[in-house]
Amino acid sequence: MKTPLHRLGADVFLLLAQANTLTHARLGIIVAKKNVKKATRRNWVKRQCREYFRCNQHKVGHFDIVILARKGIADLSHDELTQRLNVVWKKLAKYGRLYSSA
Repeated sequence: MKTPLHRLGADVFLLLAQANTLTHARLGIIVAKKNVKKATRRNWVKRQCREYFRCNQHKVGHFDIVILARKGIADLSHDELTQRLNVVWKKLAKYGRLYSSA
């Protein structure tokens, strides 16, 4: 049975998540040149997302997670991006508890 795909969004990114059969979560990050022009800023966004994932992956269980950056993500500060990731991460953690109890 295939697990459902969860689409969780913020104004500056979309997070797609699907439960996997592994014992850990995996992360993919897509930052298109169309949405973030400067390479240094695209790399900054990816670094921030990877670091957030590294520190918080234990909260969500075993999901395959893809973060799709949208226009405006490059204009955020570190604190603003972290705050938005926190909101979406808490929603994803609820789904993680559903799968771990099933």
